[in-house]
Amino acid sequence: MFILHQHRRRTVHVAFTLVEIMFVIFVMSVLLTIAFPVWLRARTNTRSKNCRLNLTRIESAKEQWAIDSRARSTDTPTPADLYGPGKYVKQPPVCPSNGTYTEGDLLTDAVCSIGDNGTPADTYDDHILVP
Repeated sequence: MFILHQHRRRTVHVAFTLVEIMFVIFVMSVLLTIAFPVWLRARTNTRSKNCRLNLTRIESAKEQWAIDSRARSTDTPTPADLYGPGKYVKQPPVCPSNGTYTEGDLLTDAVCSIGDNGTPADTYDDHILVP
C-alpha cells in the first residue's frame, strides 16, 4: 500500500520594499540633476554652432554673388539673389533657435536676431559670426 504525502507548497512573494524603491528614486533624481544642465548646455551650444555655420554660408553666398554680378561694396543682395534652385544656397537658412537672419550689404556681416548673451567670457551660446 502506498501512502501519498501531500506537501503544502509555500508561496514566496518577491517584492521590493518601500525603502528600496525610495533609494532607486533618489539615485535617479541625483543623476538627472547632474545630467539635465549638461544636456541643456550641449543643446544650446549645438544650436549656436549651427547658427554660426548658417551665417558663414550666407557670407560665402554674398561674396560669390558679388563676384558674379560685379557688385560694388555698398550693394545689398536680396534673398532672391542668394537662395533658390541654381543659386548660391539651395534653401534659405533657418536659425535653430527661431532667430531671423539679416544679410546686409557687402560691407556688413550677416547677423542673427538672437545675437550674443552679453558676456564676453561666455560665448558658447552666441549667435554671431566669429571672424
